Order: sequence, then C-alpha cells, then structure tokens
Amino acid sequence: MQIGTRLMTVEEFWQLNLPDDKVYELVDGEVVEMSRPKLRHNSLQHRIAELLAPVAASYGRVRIEFPFRPTPEFNLWGADVAFVSRNRFDASDPDDALRCSPDMVIEVESPSNTAAQLDDRETRCLATGCKEFWIVYPKRKVVRVATGETVKRYQPGDNIPLSLFPGHNIAVSDIFEGV
Repeated sequence: MQIGTRLMTVEEFWQLNLPDDKVYELVDGEVVEMSRPKLRHNSLQHRIAELLAPVAASYGRVRIEFPFRPTPEFNLWGADVAFVSRNRFDASDPDDALRCSPDMVIEVESPSNTAAQLDDRETRCLATGCKEFWIVYPKRKVVRVATGETVKRYQPGDNIPLSLFPGHNIAVSDIFEGV
C-alpha cells in the first residue's frame, strides 16, 4: 500500500464505470486490471466446469468467473471455476458477490500469474471458507490440490478424489482432453 492512498471498498468499486473490454478485480483496496484469458485458458475453465457440474448438481452450483469477496470490504475476485454449496449460494445477495470464498476454487495458471499471487490467493481462500483450492497448470498438465491439511499434485494417469462429493473423482487426463 502506498502512503497517503485511500483503499477502495467493494461498494465503491461497484460504482466505477470501468470499460467493458477489460477485466478488473479489487485486490486489497486497489483496482487491478486482469488480462483476458486466451482460448486454452477458457477451454480449460469450461472443461473443468463440465466435468464437475453433473457430480456437484445435487450439492450446489458450479460457475465460471464466479465473483466472491474473500474479505468483505476491500477484495472482490473472480474464480476461474468455483463450486458453492446450495445453502451458501441461495443465502447470497444476487446483487452482490459471495461474501466469503467458494467451497472450491479452481484457478487456471496463466502467463500473468506469479507463484506468489497464486500462493496468496490459495492462502486467503482456504482461510475464508474454501475447502479445496486447485491450480491447473496447462503447459505441464498438472493439477495441484490444496486443502487445509494437505497439498497434492496430480498428473495424467491420476484421478483427483473429490472430497466435497464423496465417491467421485476426476481423471486428470479428462481435464486436458481436447484442450
């Protein structure tokens, strides 16, 4: 934070007239321009959502670019893919964003991400309601899954157990199939 700079709140951020051709997040009270995802990134988002949606349907909602407020006042982020339990989703104000982290956050690594940014996002999400935080690495075809207790890496040939949906898993090779 710069000395003398006032932090912007989420309510103030909602009032901004930002250009539609760019994507923005509010990070620690500062407006941050995000790069538009490339086709591979977008395809992975949709592929993961397609794989999760049928399994998660009876538990809640799977969404792409899901808006959430990991901390209520100065942060408004978008998850590449998110799962939110039915109760939490239904209790949310439709004119706001989820006021905590989704139950599952999945981020697809992009060239604009740094390891420190992804680590910070993981730490904050797990501290504010997220039970599983995934990072999908497209070039390496690896998926890193963190919970409050463990961090595991999965590669093609592995199945990722879906702890939020007992008895279900997703094959890593299915995530990257056709992408």
